[in-house]
Order: sequence, then structure tokens, then C-alpha cells
Amino acid sequence: MGTMNHSPLLRLSAELRNVIYEHTFTSQYAVTLCSGKVQHPLTKTCRQIRHETLPMYYAVTKFNAHLDDGPATPLAKWLKTQAPELVLCMNGLVIWSWISGFARILLDDDNMRNLNYTLHGTESTSLLLETQPAQGKHYTLRPVGSWILEGGFHLKEICIALQEIGLSLSRFCITDETGDSRFRLTSEFAIVALNPVPVDLAATDDHIGVNEAARQIGLSDCARGELIQRVANGHRRVRLVDGRRVLMFQFAGDRGIWLQDVKEML
Repeated sequence: MGTMNHSPLLRLSAELRNVIYEHTFTSQYAVTLCSGKVQHPLTKTCRQIRHETLPMYYAVTKFNAHLDDGPATPLAKWLKTQAPELVLCMNGLVIWSWISGFARILLDDDNMRNLNYTLHGTESTSLLLETQPAQGKHYTLRPVGSWILEGGFHLKEICIALQEIGLSLSRFCITDETGDSRFRLTSEFAIVALNPVPVDLAATDDHIGVNEAARQIGLSDCARGELIQRVANGHRRVRLVDGRRVLMFQFAGDRGIWLQDVKEML
């Protein structure tokens, strides 16, 4: 943070400052998170300038995260240090990695073979939903789904990190305007706020993260209710059977109730 109490920029009108900010932040180049220079120097000028500029900076900036073959832990930790409202402001977060060997064969989407995921903030999501990927097609958002437990690789850790700050992911899918129930998966994801817990499933909003975790991996309503009830009764490690699926959930309760890990048992 800069040492100035007041920036000379504050003498200008708010409208003119916004023009200056947008011109300053807009760039054809993405910001690489591992570079250590994530925030623009202007956002560190003084407290008021920082308050004014950070949302716009996040809204016009593309962030790159290069994970190579390593885990998503550094990115997950970085996300948890961000204010949720700033994460929702993000223009886009592109996650680059490369999976070699047999794991590549398991992925039937060419884009996913490079694990090139793009996470969109609220405004970016709205703009993408308004576009047509092809004639007679449109985008829709769906829960991430249970594939994240085994085939999601880095996204599982990222999704858990987002839930800790009250956010989650939904997946962009392409559907037919004729009403065909089939849909095509994409490597684009929307960062969204956690859904409210249905009244018939939980007693308090403390269990929003529990409900979202259950929804994202496709638990039935009955299993979702059982999971929330057991967590509400104080259980932090829950083994759950849902049809033919057996899952093991691990929750923490030091800062509210949030998901630490989930595994599908064979």
C-alpha cells in the first residue's frame, strides 16, 4: 500500500477518474498470477484510490494461472485471500496446465486435454450467455457435476477454495434452441455466489456451503437433505450412500462450515 494519504487524482471529478482508470487498466496482455505483480501500481496509491480502482481493475483484466503439472494449491490459496466481491468482478481467470499419459485419454474434450479452463466473473458471464456459440445454439449454466471428483483435476481444489469464501462454479454448456435435452460441455465456467439453502433441507444459512457441495456433485434431494442434517448435528466427516454411489465428505467448522474434501469410494 502506498504511503500517500490523498492522491492528486482525487481532485478530479469521479467521471474523469473513471475514464483514466479504464484507459490505464485496459490491456491486450493478461496478468500472470505467479509473477508476483498481480495488482496494478495505481491500485496501491492510497486507500481511497484502491477502493475505487480494484473492482474496475479486476473487471477489465485477464488473469493467467500456469500450473504446469503441479497442484492447484497456490491458486486456491490466492483465491481464498481475495474478497468475494472482487472475485465476482473478474473478467476472466485462465488456468493452464498439461496432463500427460493415460489421464489425457480419459478426457474426451480436446480443450480439456490441455486443461485450459476459463473462469468468468459476473459481468463476463452475462456477456457470454448473451452470445450464440453457433446458429440455433445457446449457452446455459449447469452444476459442475460429480466428474470433478475424478476427472476435474485442479478444478476440485479450486471449487473447494471458492466455497470457503461463499462462491462456487457453474459450467457453461451448449444446448439446442429447439428444446433438445442434450447439451455439450465446454471448458468455460462461471464464478457464482452460493445458492440459498432450501427451507426444507436445512435450518440455517450456515449450511449454504454444504448444500452447494451436494448440489454440484449431483446428489439426490434425499441424500442432500441427509448430508445437511448430519452436518447440522455436528458431524464433520460424513460417509454417504446415494443409490450406487458412496461418498466421503470432510468438512471444517473453524470459519463457518465449509468443505475440505470429498471422495467417491469404489
